[in-house]
Amino acid sequence: MVQMSQIQVESFFQTPRFAVFGTNSADGPPQLTTVWFLYESGAVYVGIEKRSVKHRNLTRDPRMALCIDGDHPDGRTVVVYGVAEVIESGAPKFDQINWRLVRRYHDSDDEARQYQESMRDVDSVLIKITPNRIVGLDYGAEQA
Repeated sequence: MVQMSQIQVESFFQTPRFAVFGTNSADGPPQLTTVWFLYESGAVYVGIEKRSVKHRNLTRDPRMALCIDGDHPDGRTVVVYGVAEVIESGAPKFDQINWRLVRRYHDSDDEARQYQESMRDVDSVLIKITPNRIVGLDYGAEQA
C-alpha cells in the first residue's frame, strides 16, 4: 500500500465513480449512502434529497466523510473528511453545479436532461464538502 499524492488523488476524482457518503446519525451509528459526486476547485459536491436522513443528520452535525473506492482490481481508495455546507436549490450556482454533477454520470446531454426531468419533483439540495483531510491509498502499488 502506498499513499497517493495530491495529483494522483485529483486525477482519481476525475473518473465518475460511486462514493459512500457518511453522516453522524442522531442515535450513534454512522449513516451510509451511496452517492454520485463532483470534485471542483478543492471542494466535493453531492446531491441529496432535502427530506433525507442525510440532510437531517447534516443539519444537526455538519461533520461527514466520503469514501470513493476504485473497485477491484483498481486497488485505490480515497476518503474525504470534512464539513458540509448545504446549498439550496435556487441559490446562485446551484443549477450549474448540479448540471455538471448529473452530466458526468450520463453518456450524453440528452440522457442527463432526461434524468433531471425525472427528478424535477424531488426537493434536492447540494452538499458542498470542504475537506479538512483527504487520505488516498493505493493498495495495488508496492512501497519503494
